[in-house]
Amino acid sequence: MKILIFGRDGQLGRELVKLYPQAQAVGRAECDLLNLSALEQFLVSAAPDVIINASAYTAVDLAETNVDEAYGINCIAPQAMAAYAASHQIPFVHYSTDYVFDGEQSTPYIETDDTHPLSVYGQSKLGGETAIEATCQAAGNPYYILRTSWVYGPTDGEGGNFVKTMLRLARERDHLRVVADQHGTPTSAAWLAAITQELLEKIPRVPSGIYHAVPRGETTWHGLATWVIEVARHAGADVQVEHDQIEAIPASSYPVPAPRPANSRLDHRRLLTALDQVAFPHWQEQVSAYVQDYVKNFIKVPPSIKG
Repeated sequence: MKILIFGRDGQLGRELVKLYPQAQAVGRAECDLLNLSALEQFLVSAAPDVIINASAYTAVDLAETNVDEAYGINCIAPQAMAAYAASHQIPFVHYSTDYVFDGEQSTPYIETDDTHPLSVYGQSKLGGETAIEATCQAAGNPYYILRTSWVYGPTDGEGGNFVKTMLRLARERDHLRVVADQHGTPTSAAWLAAITQELLEKIPRVPSGIYHAVPRGETTWHGLATWVIEVARHAGADVQVEHDQIEAIPASSYPVPAPRPANSRLDHRRLLTALDQVAFPHWQEQVSAYVQDYVKNFIKVPPSIKG
């Protein structure tokens, strides 16, 4: 089976490549997603049996002004991938985001709840969802859109994420200010890749559609930062900031160009049922393993040895 992975260099793409070492994995250098003609020609030459699209324009604040680029990568390119998949009747997997919701709901969102993105990024991702659904449903083609949130990983490499940022700041500062009124679920990129693999192995038993793919539990950015730093401290990292010096602040105290949903909690029961699982792992379990691995293999190693 020939698997084609877009977004090879991203956090999720790198974890997918680990699971599918024989797959054809490409980044922007091999295929510019903003060049629609080149993308369509690339798909024809690659002739895949499965397409996994882990590429995305994720610069949420920059998207407010780089509208064409955000829509090109998050909406137009995925529609072209879906069109190829539909014309060849091959499975298509795509990833979306909690940002398609406005966060006004008081309970976790299910897949059929009304969408109302607050930002250009969220609007472009919703546009991609809509285009993929329309294209694949019209052709009766299998498609899977996995909405997720607060993705982090892998520990190796130079890519950044919230967890790595907190670990760096905790070693440099004795006081941190972290947003505490936005709620969601941290999601391991490695786990999300494994869920994708499990889903593909169960086609066609798993119905096409949108699924919420997050682990168990919920927290705030402040709760996540506190957990990360305490795990790092117990793992032996040189942490400067004390627990009571991680200040909880409202999002209004940290203004950014693009608004974020206050409630990013996603109900994952539909995916849990589709995969015949009893329970997903808890986010704390996954973050703890991630932090311990990062401390062991990177924080304690002198820079001259890291290479």
